[in-house]
Amino acid sequence: MKKQIILTLFLILSVTTFAQQALFGAQSIISPQVNADNTVTFRL
Repeated sequence: MKKQIILTLFLILSVTTFAQQALFGAQSIISPQVNADNTVTFRL
């Protein structure tokens, strides 16, 4: 039972990582972006 729960959680987490891809020719997101003044911009 415990193995099934862990496996299910792993599968759900692995599927959600693909949700952040740019689809249908959209621009790809560059995150984190390091700026010239050494600041960092994170895009969600």
